[in-house]
Amino acid sequence: MRTFNILLTSLITLLLTACVPSLHPLYREKDLVLAPALEGAWMQEDGDTWRFQKGAGNNYKLIYIEKGTPGNFDAHLVRLGKFMFVDLFPQEPDMRNDFYKGHFIRTHTFAWIQLEADLLRMAMMDPDKLKESIEQKKISIGHERLGDEILLTAPTEELQQLVQKLADEGSIFGEPAVLRRKK
Repeated sequence: MRTFNILLTSLITLLLTACVPSLHPLYREKDLVLAPALEGAWMQEDGDTWRFQKGAGNNYKLIYIEKGTPGNFDAHLVRLGKFMFVDLFPQEPDMRNDFYKGHFIRTHTFAWIQLEADLLRMAMMDPDKLKESIEQKKISIGHERLGDEILLTAPTEELQQLVQKLADEGSIFGEPAVLRRKK
C-alpha cells in the first residue's frame, strides 16, 4: 500500500505540476507511427529512466521510473506535420477498492519528441506558459480550471492544431529533457 501511495502521489504531482493534462488523446489511429529506435531504456541526467516496449498494435508500453518508483503508461507516437509527439496515458492502477478507484480520472499528457540515434529529446507543454497564453488570449482552447491548474477538454482535432502551432512557434513547450540510451 505504501508503494501505491508513493506512485499515486508521484503521478498526481507529475500530471499537475510538470504537465498539462487532457481528457482527450492527441491521436487518431491514422496519426500513429512506430519508431523501432524508440524501444529500449532511456536515462535522464537525474537518473530517471524511461523504458519503452512495443505494445499491441500501434502503441508502446512505457515504464517510467522516478527515484526507484515505477509508473506504467500506454504511449502512442503521433506524427503531426513535421513534428512528432508522444501521448502518455497512465495504465489502470492496481487498486482493490473500486469505489475509491472510481474517483480518479486518468488523463493524457503530451510531449514533443525528437529521436536522434542514442539521444531522445522530450519537451512537455509548460503549464505556466499555457495559462499565461490563455489569460492573454493569445490562444483559445477548450479547458477547465482546477484551482490554479488547467485541464484541457478540447477534442482531438483541436488539440492537434494547437500542439502543431505551439511546436512551430516554440512558445509553450518547455526546455527539452535530454535522455540517453541506456546500454
